[in-house]
Amino acid sequence: MLGREDHRAVRQRPDVDDRLRRERVPLGRPAPRGHVVFDLEIHHLDGCAAYRLDGQASIRRFGGRVLSGDPAPEGVVELLEGEWLTKRLVITEFPTVDIARAWYHSDLYQAAARKRQATSSGSVLLVGGWDRPW
Repeated sequence: MLGREDHRAVRQRPDVDDRLRRERVPLGRPAPRGHVVFDLEIHHLDGCAAYRLDGQASIRRFGGRVLSGDPAPEGVVELLEGEWLTKRLVITEFPTVDIARAWYHSDLYQAAARKRQATSSGSVLLVGGWDRPW
């Protein structure tokens, strides 16, 4: 569901899917931000460059941004507890979970995703963010 501030942003972006413009959130209840997390192992660096350009362009079209990921200095992802054999971690943020989900399933991103899938392997997660202080 879209929050009041999200509706303003979506109205100003003619490229965002029409069904997102019609979603409503009860007043006073902000919609949680949506984060898409990629945990990838890159097999072909050259092929991944084409994905990165197309993927980042699609993220911007949906009002999102890359919070962390490539290019990043080595050692930015540091395991503090347990076991996690990640190779490359990328975190993106969108105004809401619904917009993040719509971005992932959009034709625009799926065209880019096929390039990623041809050059890497790994997992992709959708995570809702907090909208209130602890």
